[in-house]
Amino acid sequence: MKILNKLNTLIPFLIPCSLISIQSIAQPLGKPTIAWGPTKFSLTEVNPSATAYNQLVNRKDFVDIHINWNLWSGTLGDQSKVFFNDTLVWEGSNSRSGSAVIQWHQGGQYKVKVGNCLSSDCVFSEPKTLWVADTDGSHLKPLKAPMKENNRLYNNTSQKVVGAYYVEWGVYGRQFTVPDIPAKNLTHVLYGFIPICGGHGLNDSLKQIEGSFQALQRSCAGREDFKVSIHDPWAALQKPQGDLTGWDEPYKGNFGNLMALKQAQPDLKILPSIGGWTLSDPFYFLHDPEKRKIFIESVSEFLKTWKFFDGVDIDWEFPGGKGANPNLGDPEKDGATYIALMKELREMLNQLSEETGKTYQLTSAISAGDDKIAVVDYQQAQQYMDYIFIMTYDFNGAWSLNELGHHTNLYAPNWDLDARYTAHKGVNALLAQGVDSTKVVLGAAMYGRGWSGVNQYANNNPFTGTATGPIQGTWEAGVVDYRQIINEYSQAPWIYHYDDIAEAPWVFNPTNGALITFDDARSVKAKGAFIQEHNLGGFFAWEIDADNGDILNAMHEGLGHSPKLEQAKQPSDIK
Repeated sequence: MKILNKLNTLIPFLIPCSLISIQSIAQPLGKPTIAWGPTKFSLTEVNPSATAYNQLVNRKDFVDIHINWNLWSGTLGDQSKVFFNDTLVWEGSNSRSGSAVIQWHQGGQYKVKVGNCLSSDCVFSEPKTLWVADTDGSHLKPLKAPMKENNRLYNNTSQKVVGAYYVEWGVYGRQFTVPDIPAKNLTHVLYGFIPICGGHGLNDSLKQIEGSFQALQRSCAGREDFKVSIHDPWAALQKPQGDLTGWDEPYKGNFGNLMALKQAQPDLKILPSIGGWTLSDPFYFLHDPEKRKIFIESVSEFLKTWKFFDGVDIDWEFPGGKGANPNLGDPEKDGATYIALMKELREMLNQLSEETGKTYQLTSAISAGDDKIAVVDYQQAQQYMDYIFIMTYDFNGAWSLNELGHHTNLYAPNWDLDARYTAHKGVNALLAQGVDSTKVVLGAAMYGRGWSGVNQYANNNPFTGTATGPIQGTWEAGVVDYRQIINEYSQAPWIYHYDDIAEAPWVFNPTNGALITFDDARSVKAKGAFIQEHNLGGFFAWEIDADNGDILNAMHEGLGHSPKLEQAKQPSDIK
Protein backbone atom coordinates (compact mmCIF):
# COMPACT_ATOMS: atom_id res chain seq x y z
CA MET A 1 0.00 0.00 0.00
CA LYS A 2 2.84 2.36 0.85
CA ILE A 3 4.51 1.69 -2.53
CA LEU A 4 1.23 2.23 -4.39
CA ASN A 5 0.54 5.40 -2.49
CA LYS A 6 4.04 6.66 -3.32
CA LEU A 7 3.44 6.01 -7.06
CA ASN A 8 0.12 7.75 -6.82
CA THR A 9 1.86 10.81 -5.48
CA LEU A 10 4.45 10.74 -8.30
CA ILE A 11 2.08 10.21 -11.27
CA PRO A 12 0.67 13.76 -11.29
CA PHE A 13 4.21 15.08 -11.65
CA LEU A 14 5.39 12.50 -14.21
CA ILE A 15 2.50 12.77 -16.68
CA PRO A 16 2.82 16.49 -17.51
CA CYS A 17 6.56 16.09 -18.22
CA SER A 18 5.86 13.22 -20.58
CA LEU A 19 3.12 15.15 -22.36
CA ILE A 20 5.36 18.19 -22.78
CA SER A 21 7.99 16.02 -24.43
CA ILE A 22 5.47 14.41 -26.80
CA GLN A 23 3.88 17.77 -27.69
CA SER A 24 7.31 19.25 -28.45
CA ILE A 25 8.07 16.44 -30.87
CA ALA A 26 4.62 16.57 -32.49
CA GLN A 27 4.37 20.36 -32.84
CA PRO A 28 3.61 21.11 -36.55
CA LEU A 29 6.07 22.78 -38.86
CA GLY A 30 5.63 26.52 -39.00
CA LYS A 31 4.19 28.27 -42.06
CA PRO A 32 6.55 30.82 -43.62
CA THR A 33 5.40 34.31 -44.58
CA ILE A 34 6.96 35.95 -47.63
CA ALA A 35 8.12 39.45 -46.80
CA TRP A 36 7.43 42.55 -48.89
CA GLY A 37 9.72 43.13 -51.86
CA PRO A 38 9.75 43.98 -55.56
CA THR A 39 7.43 41.82 -57.63
CA LYS A 40 8.12 43.11 -61.15
CA PHE A 41 11.38 42.65 -63.04
CA SER A 42 12.53 43.19 -66.63
CA LEU A 43 15.18 41.29 -68.56
CA THR A 44 15.30 44.18 -71.01
CA GLU A 45 14.78 47.50 -69.31
CA VAL A 46 13.31 50.42 -71.24
CA ASN A 47 13.85 54.00 -70.15
CA PRO A 48 10.38 55.54 -70.44
CA SER A 49 11.72 59.00 -71.26
CA ALA A 50 14.72 58.25 -73.47
CA THR A 51 14.92 59.29 -77.12
CA ALA A 52 18.38 57.86 -77.87
CA TYR A 53 18.49 54.11 -78.42
CA ASN A 54 21.69 53.75 -76.39
CA GLN A 55 19.87 55.17 -73.36
CA LEU A 56 16.53 53.58 -74.21
CA VAL A 57 17.50 49.94 -73.80
CA ASN A 58 19.41 47.96 -71.20
CA ARG A 59 19.40 44.24 -72.01
CA LYS A 60 20.38 41.79 -69.27
CA ASP A 61 20.97 38.05 -69.37
CA PHE A 62 19.23 37.58 -66.02
CA VAL A 63 17.59 39.42 -63.16
CA ASP A 64 18.40 39.01 -59.47
CA ILE A 65 15.21 38.18 -57.58
CA HIS A 66 15.45 38.60 -53.81
CA ILE A 67 13.01 36.47 -51.81
CA ASN A 68 12.78 37.09 -48.04
CA TRP A 69 10.58 35.29 -45.54
CA ASN A 70 9.89 34.89 -41.83
CA LEU A 71 8.75 32.02 -39.67
CA TRP A 72 6.82 33.62 -36.83
CA SER A 73 5.71 30.43 -35.08
CA GLY A 74 5.84 26.67 -35.22
CA THR A 75 8.68 24.24 -35.59
CA LEU A 76 11.65 25.17 -37.77
CA GLY A 77 12.56 22.48 -40.30
CA ASP A 78 16.03 21.67 -41.51
CA GLN A 79 15.70 23.24 -44.99
CA SER A 80 14.05 26.12 -46.79
CA LYS A 81 12.92 25.69 -50.38
CA VAL A 82 11.70 28.25 -52.94
CA PHE A 83 9.40 27.23 -55.78
CA PHE A 84 8.35 29.10 -58.94
CA ASN A 85 5.14 27.55 -60.29
CA ASP A 86 5.86 24.29 -58.40
CA THR A 87 9.41 24.11 -59.79
CA LEU A 88 12.17 24.07 -57.17
CA VAL A 89 14.51 27.01 -57.88
CA TRP A 90 16.40 27.32 -54.59
CA GLU A 91 17.06 25.34 -51.40
CA GLY A 92 19.28 26.00 -48.43
CA SER A 93 19.72 25.89 -44.68
CA ASN A 94 16.81 27.09 -42.60
CA SER A 95 16.32 30.00 -40.25
CA ARG A 96 13.36 31.92 -38.93
CA SER A 97 14.33 34.92 -41.07
CA GLY A 98 15.43 33.52 -44.41
CA SER A 99 16.48 34.97 -47.74
CA ALA A 100 17.44 33.76 -51.19
CA VAL A 101 18.83 35.46 -54.28
CA ILE A 102 17.75 33.76 -57.48
CA GLN A 103 19.26 34.58 -60.86
CA TRP A 104 16.40 34.21 -63.34
CA HIS A 105 16.57 34.43 -67.13
CA GLN A 106 13.09 33.40 -68.28
CA GLY A 107 10.17 35.78 -68.68
CA GLY A 108 6.72 34.96 -67.38
CA GLN A 109 4.34 35.24 -64.45
CA TYR A 110 5.20 33.02 -61.51
CA LYS A 111 3.47 31.89 -58.33
CA VAL A 112 6.25 31.93 -55.74
CA LYS A 113 6.05 29.96 -52.51
CA VAL A 114 8.54 29.23 -49.76
CA GLY A 115 8.62 25.90 -48.00
CA ASN A 116 9.69 25.20 -44.42
CA CYS A 117 10.79 21.59 -44.82
CA LEU A 118 11.75 18.70 -42.55
CA SER A 119 13.00 15.80 -44.66
CA SER A 120 10.41 15.43 -47.43
CA ASP A 121 7.63 17.20 -45.51
CA CYS A 122 7.10 20.90 -46.19
CA VAL A 123 4.70 23.58 -45.08
CA PHE A 124 4.37 26.33 -47.68
CA SER A 125 3.74 30.03 -47.49
CA GLU A 126 0.81 31.66 -49.20
CA PRO A 127 1.83 32.14 -52.86
CA LYS A 128 2.99 35.49 -54.15
CA THR A 129 2.92 36.50 -57.82
CA LEU A 130 6.15 37.61 -59.47
CA TRP A 131 6.27 39.08 -62.94
CA VAL A 132 9.42 38.82 -65.06
CA ALA A 133 9.05 40.82 -68.27
CA ASP A 134 10.82 39.66 -71.39
CA THR A 135 10.59 40.83 -74.97
CA ASP A 136 9.18 37.51 -76.16
CA GLY A 137 5.98 38.63 -74.40
CA SER A 138 5.90 35.59 -72.11
CA HIS A 139 4.78 37.80 -69.20
CA LEU A 140 1.76 39.12 -71.10
CA LYS A 141 -1.78 37.98 -71.60
CA PRO A 142 -2.42 36.99 -75.24
CA LEU A 143 -3.74 39.84 -77.37
CA LYS A 144 -6.80 38.46 -79.11
CA ALA A 145 -7.45 41.16 -81.67
CA PRO A 146 -11.06 41.10 -82.90
CA MET A 147 -11.95 41.16 -86.58
CA LYS A 148 -13.16 44.69 -87.36
CA GLU A 149 -14.96 46.42 -90.21
CA ASN A 150 -15.45 44.02 -93.17
CA ASN A 151 -12.72 41.56 -92.21
CA ARG A 152 -13.83 37.94 -92.29
CA LEU A 153 -11.89 34.98 -90.94
CA TYR A 154 -10.51 32.49 -93.50
CA ASN A 155 -9.06 29.01 -93.52
CA ASN A 156 -5.58 29.25 -95.05
CA THR A 157 -5.80 25.86 -96.72
CA SER A 158 -3.11 26.69 -99.29
CA GLN A 159 -0.55 27.45 -96.55
CA LYS A 160 0.68 30.33 -98.72
CA VAL A 161 1.96 33.60 -97.33
CA VAL A 162 -0.69 36.20 -96.54
CA GLY A 163 1.24 39.16 -95.17
CA ALA A 164 0.89 42.89 -94.68
CA TYR A 165 2.99 45.85 -93.66
CA TYR A 166 2.14 47.63 -90.41
CA VAL A 167 3.73 51.07 -90.07
CA GLU A 168 5.21 52.56 -86.92
CA TRP A 169 3.58 55.94 -87.48
CA GLY A 170 0.08 54.48 -87.91
CA VAL A 171 -0.69 55.20 -84.24
CA TYR A 172 -0.84 58.93 -84.89
CA GLY A 173 -3.18 60.43 -87.51
CA ARG A 174 -4.41 57.04 -88.64
CA GLN A 175 -5.05 55.96 -85.04
CA PHE A 176 -4.44 52.38 -86.15
CA THR A 177 -2.87 50.32 -83.39
CA VAL A 178 -1.72 46.71 -83.15
CA PRO A 179 -5.09 45.53 -81.73
CA ASP A 180 -6.66 46.81 -84.97
CA ILE A 181 -4.60 44.43 -87.13
CA PRO A 182 -6.73 41.54 -88.47
CA ALA A 183 -3.86 39.27 -87.47
CA LYS A 184 -5.86 36.04 -87.48
CA ASN A 185 -5.95 36.40 -91.27
CA LEU A 186 -2.19 36.94 -91.60
CA THR A 187 0.87 34.71 -91.70
CA HIS A 188 3.30 37.65 -91.68
CA VAL A 189 3.31 41.13 -90.16
CA LEU A 190 6.10 43.30 -91.58
CA TYR A 191 6.95 46.20 -89.26
CA GLY A 192 7.93 49.33 -91.13
CA PHE A 193 10.48 50.67 -90.65
CA ILE A 194 13.69 50.08 -88.74
CA PRO A 195 16.33 52.72 -89.60
CA ILE A 196 20.10 52.49 -90.02
CA CYS A 197 22.08 55.16 -88.17
CA GLY A 198 23.96 57.80 -90.07
CA GLY A 199 23.94 61.57 -90.40
CA HIS A 200 24.46 63.94 -93.31
CA GLY A 201 25.39 62.09 -96.47
CA LEU A 202 24.12 58.77 -95.13
CA ASN A 203 20.42 59.54 -94.62
CA ASP A 204 19.77 62.58 -96.77
CA SER A 205 16.56 61.10 -98.22
CA LEU A 206 14.96 61.48 -94.79
CA LYS A 207 15.16 65.24 -95.18
CA GLN A 208 12.17 64.98 -97.54
CA ILE A 209 9.96 64.46 -94.47
CA GLU A 210 9.82 67.29 -91.96
CA GLY A 211 11.45 66.32 -88.68
CA SER A 212 12.30 62.78 -89.73
CA PHE A 213 16.04 63.29 -90.18
CA GLN A 214 16.23 65.08 -86.84
CA ALA A 215 14.30 62.26 -85.13
CA LEU A 216 16.79 59.72 -86.44
CA GLN A 217 19.73 61.76 -85.16
CA ARG A 218 18.12 61.85 -81.71
CA SER A 219 17.61 58.09 -81.83
CA CYS A 220 21.18 57.47 -82.98
CA ALA A 221 22.90 59.88 -80.58
CA GLY A 222 26.12 58.22 -79.44
CA ARG A 223 25.45 55.23 -81.67
CA GLU A 224 27.83 54.10 -84.40
CA ASP A 225 26.91 54.69 -88.04
CA PHE A 226 25.42 51.65 -89.81
CA LYS A 227 23.89 50.20 -86.64
CA VAL A 228 20.13 49.74 -86.64
CA SER A 229 17.99 51.69 -84.20
CA ILE A 230 14.34 52.60 -83.49
CA HIS A 231 13.18 55.70 -85.35
CA ASP A 232 10.35 56.66 -82.99
CA PRO A 233 10.82 55.17 -79.50
CA TRP A 234 7.58 56.77 -78.28
CA ALA A 235 5.44 54.98 -80.88
CA ALA A 236 7.43 51.77 -80.70
CA LEU A 237 7.76 51.29 -76.94
CA GLN A 238 6.53 54.14 -74.77
CA LYS A 239 3.07 55.22 -75.97
CA PRO A 240 0.16 53.64 -74.06
CA GLN A 241 -1.71 51.33 -76.40
CA GLY A 242 -4.28 48.56 -76.08
CA ASP A 243 -4.20 46.99 -72.62
CA LEU A 244 -0.65 48.17 -71.98
CA THR A 245 -1.18 51.58 -70.42
CA GLY A 246 0.14 51.38 -66.85
CA TRP A 247 3.11 53.43 -65.67
CA ASP A 248 4.91 50.23 -64.68
CA GLU A 249 4.38 48.41 -67.97
CA PRO A 250 7.94 47.83 -69.22
CA TYR A 251 6.96 47.60 -72.89
CA LYS A 252 4.08 49.59 -74.29
CA GLY A 253 3.51 50.96 -77.79
CA ASN A 254 3.68 48.87 -80.94
CA PHE A 255 6.39 46.54 -79.65
CA GLY A 256 4.60 45.68 -76.41
CA ASN A 257 1.37 44.93 -78.22
CA LEU A 258 3.13 42.88 -80.89
CA MET A 259 4.64 40.83 -78.05
CA ALA A 260 1.13 40.18 -76.72
CA LEU A 261 -0.09 39.39 -80.23
CA LYS A 262 2.69 36.82 -80.54
CA GLN A 263 1.38 35.16 -77.37
CA ALA A 264 -2.04 34.81 -79.02
CA GLN A 265 -0.62 33.64 -82.36
CA PRO A 266 2.74 31.95 -81.85
CA ASP A 267 2.91 30.86 -85.52
CA LEU A 268 2.54 34.44 -86.80
CA LYS A 269 5.81 35.70 -88.26
CA ILE A 270 6.62 39.27 -87.21
CA LEU A 271 9.57 40.73 -89.10
CA PRO A 272 11.24 44.12 -88.68
CA SER A 273 11.57 45.69 -92.12
CA ILE A 274 14.83 47.61 -92.39
CA GLY A 275 14.92 50.42 -94.91
CA GLY A 276 12.02 51.70 -96.96
CA TRP A 277 11.82 54.52 -99.49
CA THR A 278 13.40 57.26 -97.36
CA LEU A 279 15.57 55.02 -95.15
CA SER A 280 17.50 53.14 -97.84
CA ASP A 281 20.47 55.48 -98.28
CA PRO A 282 22.86 53.57 -95.94
CA PHE A 283 22.48 50.36 -97.95
CA TYR A 284 24.49 51.92 -100.80
CA PHE A 285 27.55 52.08 -98.54
CA LEU A 286 27.47 48.41 -97.51
CA HIS A 287 29.81 47.33 -100.29
CA ASP A 288 32.43 48.05 -97.60
CA PRO A 289 32.77 44.75 -95.64
CA GLU A 290 33.53 46.58 -92.38
CA LYS A 291 30.39 48.70 -92.61
CA ARG A 292 28.40 45.60 -93.53
CA LYS A 293 29.81 43.80 -90.47
CA ILE A 294 28.73 46.64 -88.19
CA PHE A 295 25.25 46.53 -89.68
CA ILE A 296 24.83 42.74 -89.44
CA GLU A 297 26.16 42.54 -85.88
CA SER A 298 23.69 45.24 -84.86
CA VAL A 299 20.81 43.32 -86.48
CA SER A 300 21.86 40.27 -84.47
CA GLU A 301 21.89 42.33 -81.28
CA PHE A 302 18.50 43.81 -82.22
CA LEU A 303 16.94 40.36 -82.60
CA LYS A 304 18.47 39.19 -79.30
CA THR A 305 16.99 42.25 -77.62
CA TRP A 306 13.53 42.15 -79.24
CA LYS A 307 12.77 38.46 -79.07
CA PHE A 308 9.25 38.63 -80.52
CA PHE A 309 10.71 39.27 -83.97
CA ASP A 310 11.14 36.21 -86.20
CA GLY A 311 13.90 37.32 -88.57
CA VAL A 312 14.45 40.34 -90.76
CA ASP A 313 13.06 41.92 -93.92
CA ILE A 314 15.40 44.04 -96.07
CA ASP A 315 13.67 46.83 -97.99
CA TRP A 316 16.48 48.39 -100.03
CA GLU A 317 14.92 50.78 -102.54
CA PHE A 318 16.76 50.07 -104.83
CA PRO A 319 20.03 48.30 -105.65
CA GLY A 320 21.46 50.15 -108.63
CA GLY A 321 19.72 53.43 -107.75
CA LYS A 322 16.51 55.15 -108.89
CA GLY A 323 15.40 55.43 -105.27
CA ALA A 324 14.60 58.46 -103.13
CA ASN A 325 18.16 59.80 -103.42
CA PRO A 326 19.06 60.28 -107.10
CA ASN A 327 22.73 60.66 -106.19
CA LEU A 328 23.08 57.12 -104.87
CA GLY A 329 23.29 53.82 -106.72
CA ASP A 330 25.88 51.87 -108.65
CA PRO A 331 24.58 49.08 -110.89
CA GLU A 332 28.10 47.65 -111.06
CA LYS A 333 28.51 47.25 -107.29
CA ASP A 334 25.04 47.12 -105.73
CA GLY A 335 24.04 43.74 -107.12
CA ALA A 336 27.08 42.07 -105.58
CA THR A 337 26.55 44.01 -102.35
CA TYR A 338 22.96 42.77 -102.13
CA ILE A 339 24.03 39.13 -102.52
CA ALA A 340 26.84 39.51 -99.97
CA LEU A 341 24.39 41.15 -97.58
CA MET A 342 21.89 38.29 -97.90
CA LYS A 343 24.62 35.68 -97.50
CA GLU A 344 26.05 37.23 -94.36
CA LEU A 345 22.63 37.90 -92.87
CA ARG A 346 21.73 34.25 -93.38
CA GLU A 347 24.97 33.15 -91.72
CA MET A 348 24.22 35.43 -88.79
CA LEU A 349 20.64 34.14 -88.49
CA ASN A 350 21.82 30.54 -88.58
CA GLN A 351 24.29 31.27 -85.79
CA LEU A 352 21.55 32.98 -83.83
CA SER A 353 19.35 29.91 -84.27
CA GLU A 354 22.06 27.76 -82.72
CA GLU A 355 22.13 30.09 -79.71
CA THR A 356 18.39 30.48 -79.22
CA GLY A 357 16.85 27.37 -80.76
CA LYS A 358 14.57 29.59 -82.81
CA THR A 359 14.22 29.58 -86.61
CA TYR A 360 14.56 32.97 -88.29
CA GLN A 361 13.30 34.07 -91.69
CA LEU A 362 15.10 36.35 -94.13
CA THR A 363 12.94 38.19 -96.65
CA SER A 364 13.31 41.19 -98.90
CA ALA A 365 10.95 43.65 -100.54
CA ILE A 366 12.11 44.41 -104.08
CA SER A 367 11.02 46.49 -107.04
CA ALA A 368 8.80 44.90 -109.66
CA GLY A 369 10.55 46.85 -112.41
CA ASP A 370 12.45 44.49 -114.69
CA ASP A 371 15.17 47.14 -115.09
CA LYS A 372 15.76 47.14 -111.33
CA ILE A 373 15.43 43.35 -111.03
CA ALA A 374 18.18 42.98 -113.64
CA VAL A 375 20.70 44.66 -111.28
CA VAL A 376 20.67 41.67 -108.87
CA ASP A 377 21.19 37.98 -109.58
CA TYR A 378 18.22 36.83 -107.53
CA GLN A 379 18.79 33.24 -108.58
CA GLN A 380 22.01 33.41 -106.58
CA ALA A 381 20.58 35.50 -103.74
CA GLN A 382 17.51 33.31 -103.20
CA GLN A 383 19.49 30.48 -101.60
CA TYR A 384 19.83 32.67 -98.51
CA MET A 385 16.24 33.93 -98.51
CA ASP A 386 12.86 32.58 -97.46
CA TYR A 387 10.70 34.93 -99.51
CA ILE A 388 11.00 37.77 -102.02
CA PHE A 389 8.21 40.33 -101.65
CA ILE A 390 7.84 41.83 -105.11
CA MET A 391 6.27 45.28 -104.83
CA THR A 392 3.80 45.10 -107.69
CA TYR A 393 2.43 48.60 -107.15
CA ASP A 394 3.50 52.25 -107.64
CA PHE A 395 3.92 51.71 -111.39
CA ASN A 396 2.45 55.16 -112.01
CA GLY A 397 1.60 58.12 -109.80
CA ALA A 398 1.33 61.86 -109.43
CA TRP A 399 5.11 62.31 -109.64
CA SER A 400 4.35 62.41 -113.37
CA LEU A 401 1.57 64.69 -114.60
CA ASN A 402 2.11 63.97 -118.28
CA GLU A 403 2.24 60.18 -118.22
CA LEU A 404 -0.73 58.59 -116.47
CA GLY A 405 -1.41 54.91 -115.98
CA HIS A 406 -2.52 52.14 -113.64
CA HIS A 407 -0.43 51.86 -110.50
CA THR A 408 -0.90 48.19 -109.56
CA ASN A 409 -2.12 46.41 -112.68
CA LEU A 410 -1.49 42.74 -113.35
CA TYR A 411 -1.13 43.09 -117.13
CA ALA A 412 -0.63 45.90 -119.64
CA PRO A 413 -3.82 47.75 -120.67
CA ASN A 414 -5.05 47.49 -124.24
CA TRP A 415 -4.43 51.22 -124.76
CA ASP A 416 -0.78 50.80 -123.71
CA LEU A 417 0.34 47.28 -124.57
CA ASP A 418 3.96 48.35 -124.17
CA ALA A 419 3.41 49.57 -120.59
CA ARG A 420 6.80 49.72 -118.87
CA TYR A 421 5.75 48.05 -115.65
CA THR A 422 3.20 45.37 -114.78
CA ALA A 423 3.02 42.68 -112.10
CA HIS A 424 3.18 40.04 -114.82
CA LYS A 425 6.43 41.47 -116.24
CA GLY A 426 8.04 41.72 -112.81
CA VAL A 427 7.26 38.13 -111.88
CA ASN A 428 8.42 36.89 -115.28
CA ALA A 429 11.74 38.73 -114.83
CA LEU A 430 12.36 36.88 -111.56
CA LEU A 431 11.31 33.50 -112.93
CA ALA A 432 13.49 34.03 -115.99
CA GLN A 433 16.48 34.38 -113.65
CA GLY A 434 15.69 30.96 -112.22
CA VAL A 435 14.12 32.06 -108.95
CA ASP A 436 12.03 29.41 -107.20
CA SER A 437 8.42 30.48 -107.81
CA THR A 438 7.36 29.48 -104.29
CA LYS A 439 9.66 32.16 -102.86
CA VAL A 440 8.00 34.94 -104.87
CA VAL A 441 5.23 36.77 -102.96
CA LEU A 442 3.02 39.12 -105.00
CA GLY A 443 1.99 42.57 -103.76
CA ALA A 444 -1.52 43.99 -103.42
CA ALA A 445 -2.20 47.71 -102.87
CA MET A 446 -4.51 48.79 -100.07
CA TYR A 447 -4.40 52.32 -101.44
CA GLY A 448 -4.81 54.21 -104.68
CA ARG A 449 -2.77 56.82 -106.53
CA GLY A 450 -4.39 59.70 -108.30
CA TRP A 451 -4.33 63.00 -110.15
CA SER A 452 -6.46 66.13 -110.27
CA GLY A 453 -7.42 68.25 -113.26
CA VAL A 454 -7.01 65.49 -115.85
CA ASN A 455 -7.80 66.91 -119.30
CA GLN A 456 -7.06 66.59 -123.02
CA TYR A 457 -7.79 62.87 -123.00
CA ALA A 458 -9.13 60.82 -125.90
CA ASN A 459 -11.77 58.09 -126.31
CA ASN A 460 -13.21 58.77 -122.85
CA ASN A 461 -9.97 57.41 -121.37
CA PRO A 462 -8.48 59.87 -118.87
CA PHE A 463 -5.22 57.90 -118.76
CA THR A 464 -4.46 59.28 -122.22
CA GLY A 465 -4.58 62.86 -120.92
CA THR A 466 -2.47 65.03 -118.66
CA ALA A 467 -3.04 66.28 -115.12
CA THR A 468 -2.56 69.57 -113.35
CA GLY A 469 -1.52 68.09 -109.99
CA PRO A 470 -1.89 65.24 -107.51
CA ILE A 471 -5.26 64.41 -106.02
CA GLN A 472 -5.75 65.45 -102.42
CA GLY A 473 -4.63 62.38 -100.52
CA THR A 474 -5.71 60.76 -97.27
CA TRP A 475 -2.36 61.40 -95.60
CA GLU A 476 -0.14 62.64 -98.42
CA ALA A 477 -0.78 64.26 -101.78
CA GLY A 478 -1.60 61.81 -104.55
CA VAL A 479 -2.21 58.77 -102.29
CA VAL A 480 -5.69 57.71 -101.16
CA ASP A 481 -6.52 54.92 -98.71
CA TYR A 482 -8.73 52.16 -100.12
CA ARG A 483 -11.15 52.82 -97.25
CA GLN A 484 -11.59 56.42 -98.38
CA ILE A 485 -12.01 55.41 -102.04
CA ILE A 486 -14.88 53.12 -101.10
CA ASN A 487 -16.48 55.51 -98.65
CA GLU A 488 -16.17 58.77 -100.60
CA TYR A 489 -15.41 58.07 -104.26
CA SER A 490 -17.76 55.26 -105.15
CA GLN A 491 -20.86 57.30 -105.99
CA ALA A 492 -21.79 60.12 -108.41
CA PRO A 493 -20.21 62.18 -109.75
CA TRP A 494 -17.48 59.55 -109.54
CA ILE A 495 -17.71 56.78 -112.13
CA TYR A 496 -16.23 53.33 -111.51
CA HIS A 497 -14.42 51.56 -114.36
CA TYR A 498 -12.65 48.23 -114.64
CA ASP A 499 -9.95 47.40 -117.19
CA ASP A 500 -10.61 43.77 -118.11
CA ILE A 501 -7.31 43.45 -119.94
CA ALA A 502 -5.06 44.96 -117.28
CA GLU A 503 -7.14 43.60 -114.37
CA ALA A 504 -7.23 47.06 -112.82
CA PRO A 505 -10.03 49.30 -111.49
CA TRP A 506 -10.17 53.07 -111.51
CA VAL A 507 -12.60 55.84 -110.63
CA PHE A 508 -12.97 59.14 -112.45
CA ASN A 509 -14.80 62.36 -111.73
CA PRO A 510 -15.48 64.00 -115.11
CA THR A 511 -16.64 67.24 -113.48
CA ASN A 512 -13.20 68.10 -112.10
CA GLY A 513 -10.89 65.62 -113.81
CA ALA A 514 -9.97 63.70 -110.63
CA LEU A 515 -8.67 60.17 -111.36
CA ILE A 516 -7.69 57.36 -108.96
CA THR A 517 -6.12 54.00 -109.86
CA PHE A 518 -6.19 51.28 -107.21
CA ASP A 519 -6.74 47.62 -106.32
CA ASP A 520 -10.19 46.30 -105.40
CA ALA A 521 -11.60 42.88 -104.63
CA ARG A 522 -11.93 41.97 -108.30
CA SER A 523 -8.35 42.86 -109.28
CA VAL A 524 -6.94 41.22 -106.15
CA LYS A 525 -8.79 37.99 -106.89
CA ALA A 526 -7.31 38.11 -110.40
CA LYS A 527 -3.87 38.41 -108.83
CA GLY A 528 -4.74 35.47 -106.58
CA ALA A 529 -5.57 33.34 -109.61
CA PHE A 530 -2.24 34.39 -111.13
CA ILE A 531 -0.45 33.32 -107.94
CA GLN A 532 -2.09 29.92 -108.07
CA GLU A 533 -1.44 29.49 -111.79
CA HIS A 534 2.28 30.22 -111.41
CA ASN A 535 2.68 28.48 -108.03
CA LEU A 536 3.92 31.63 -106.32
CA GLY A 537 4.55 31.85 -102.60
CA GLY A 538 1.53 33.98 -101.75
CA PHE A 539 0.31 37.53 -101.21
CA PHE A 540 1.36 40.56 -99.22
CA ALA A 541 0.00 44.11 -99.05
CA TRP A 542 1.00 47.67 -98.32
CA GLU A 543 -0.37 48.81 -95.86
CA ILE A 544 -2.87 47.21 -93.49
CA ASP A 545 -4.26 50.40 -91.89
CA ALA A 546 -5.67 51.59 -95.26
CA ASP A 547 -7.94 48.56 -95.77
CA ASN A 548 -11.47 48.11 -94.46
CA GLY A 549 -11.15 44.34 -94.86
CA ASP A 550 -12.20 44.07 -98.52
CA ILE A 551 -8.66 43.72 -99.88
CA LEU A 552 -7.45 41.22 -97.31
CA ASN A 553 -10.61 39.16 -97.76
CA ALA A 554 -10.02 39.15 -101.52
CA MET A 555 -6.42 38.06 -101.02
CA HIS A 556 -7.68 34.96 -99.24
CA GLU A 557 -10.45 34.29 -101.74
CA GLY A 558 -8.02 34.74 -104.63
CA LEU A 559 -5.89 32.00 -103.10
CA GLY A 560 -8.91 29.73 -102.86
CA HIS A 561 -9.44 30.06 -99.11
CA SER A 562 -12.95 29.69 -97.75
CA PRO A 563 -14.35 31.71 -94.83
CA LYS A 564 -14.55 30.08 -91.45
CA LEU A 565 -18.03 29.48 -90.16
CA GLU A 566 -17.69 31.40 -86.88
CA GLN A 567 -18.18 34.89 -88.26
CA ALA A 568 -20.37 36.35 -85.53
CA LYS A 569 -19.15 39.69 -84.23
CA GLN A 570 -19.93 41.44 -80.99
CA PRO A 571 -21.01 45.08 -81.26
CA SER A 572 -17.78 46.10 -79.51
CA ASP A 573 -15.79 44.48 -82.31
CA ILE A 574 -17.11 46.89 -84.92
CA LYS A 575 -14.79 49.81 -85.48
